[in-house]
Amino acid sequence: MPALTVGLEDGVRACLREIKDPCSVATGHPLHLEEMGLVRSVEIDAAANRAIVDLRLTSPTCVMVGYFVTEIEKLVREALPQITDVEVRFDQGFEWTPDMMSEDVKRARAERFALIGDPSKEPR
Repeated sequence: MPALTVGLEDGVRACLREIKDPCSVATGHPLHLEEMGLVRSVEIDAAANRAIVDLRLTSPTCVMVGYFVTEIEKLVREALPQITDVEVRFDQGFEWTPDMMSEDVKRARAERFALIGDPSKEPR
């Protein structure tokens, strides 16, 4: 993969890290799209100046699809003027599992659940 394409992919991924999953925000533990394991892939079509972002949804009833598409398109176009077309694809929400979250997030969740299960470990 040419260096320019790699740099653009890194730039798109940086944009994705700016977008918090609204459901995780609602629980008080905001996670960005990559931490949640929602980013299946990022492709750059340099000839067409296009970024293609493939997302997983956490549920078939996810109502955040429009939000994700709007935010991804806006952030990528603002940050990477050489990208003139942004395509966001997503699945039907049947594949995602918590095992797809980043290792750091899985570790933090395990610690939180351990605290919930053992009140003697509650922070003071």
